[in-house]
Amino acid sequence: MKLTAIASVVMVLLVGACTPKEQTYADRIYTVPELKKDAVLRHKIWAWCQGNPGERHGMPNCLNAAHAGY
Repeated sequence: MKLTAIASVVMVLLVGACTPKEQTYADRIYTVPELKKDAVLRHKIWAWCQGNPGERHGMPNCLNAAHAGY
């Protein structure tokens, strides 16, 4: 019984560790000219910024996306 409970906890932890990480767009800072050239990336970053504007409004990529075309 004890072994089953421990195995269950280990499985839950392993499955949780394998879930994909959300794209943050904070790992690399894109310049305004880069975002002007790549509309798809600019839209993805802008949507990410609008997903939590209270936290992300001052992040460099959000500011650069705004200056690039929003």
